[in-house]
Amino acid sequence: QAHGFHFDTVQMPINIMDAHYRSFDSDNNLQFDLNTSRFTQRILVGVDYSWFRQLSRQAFDYLTVNPIDIYNPVYTPGTVADYGPLTRQVLVDTGIYGQDQIRFDDRASLVLGVRHDHVSNENTDQPTGINNVTTYRAGLTVDVAKGFSPYVSYSESFTPVSGLSQFGQTYQPLFGKSYEGGVKWQPVSAAMVRLTYFDITERNHLVPDPSQPLNSIQAGDVNARGLELQGNYNLARDLSLSVAYSHLTSKLSGQDRQQDGIPKDTASIFATKALHLRDDVAVRFGGGVRYVGQQISGDTTEFSLRVTTPSYTVVDALAALDIRSWTLQVNAVNLLNKFYYSACDTYGSCENGDPRTFNVAATYHF
Repeated sequence: QAHGFHFDTVQMPINIMDAHYRSFDSDNNLQFDLNTSRFTQRILVGVDYSWFRQLSRQAFDYLTVNPIDIYNPVYTPGTVADYGPLTRQVLVDTGIYGQDQIRFDDRASLVLGVRHDHVSNENTDQPTGINNVTTYRAGLTVDVAKGFSPYVSYSESFTPVSGLSQFGQTYQPLFGKSYEGGVKWQPVSAAMVRLTYFDITERNHLVPDPSQPLNSIQAGDVNARGLELQGNYNLARDLSLSVAYSHLTSKLSGQDRQQDGIPKDTASIFATKALHLRDDVAVRFGGGVRYVGQQISGDTTEFSLRVTTPSYTVVDALAALDIRSWTLQVNAVNLLNKFYYSACDTYGSCENGDPRTFNVAATYHF
């Protein structure tokens, strides 16, 4: 109810996406190790190839669909929307890369890397897009004292975006630059603490379309800055503990506020216990909690609607059996089956968080 009017019925649009995907990925590389009296080098060169194809069609109808009463909804069949024409996208990325990791006097490590991508993006009724991009990375770590190692790094990224917009248009690739600095501290042999500051900028970032919630658009740059603190401690009797905390400020270009749906604070703590039944058989159990801070979407100056997603904490667990080269592991996400909202957008719609979920994996180690 608003200003004496009652809004009892709402229009129910139909939006159907029928999509079929196929992909192929391959990565092949060679490694060379060179050693001298003061230097050790690990040189890596390789080629990777990825192929992605999408066949899709959409159906949409709004005006001829029967409305429903939001207080007493009765869903009745409406007009069946007709599918639009079939669209076809083929995205091919061939990358050539090289990296040299140099260790000097066992006191400093320098990493230098370069990568070149050739990308073709073919889409129905559109000219084939071609991108040739070279990116670089570098990093330096210095052991200034026993167990104390500051480090800095710089890296560039180029990522083709697969898939199409709701209107059948391809997306521009993502370009990124990252600056990172921090320190690794090992107070005792069984513990490691890492503190990192990072500054990342990405161009052509994907965000929800303000005029069409089911569509995504590329909205300029997004800048993310923050701190990460992580600690690991191996206790007695094969018991290990891991804790982590991060604080993140993420802003879109042209906005002076936290990016929609991005929490500023996250934290976790996890413990794992191993039991050795025989020399080649072990059982591992683990559990912990994850905290995700509140998220805010919308701006009163734009939509007169500002939506807050409350913070939440969930419990995760794992159980694993290691037999020789095999590992059978079961991961439980949201073990207590807590109900929570993972994100709410500016239109007031919210996504439920994942319910209790079990994932089973078998791994063979060569």
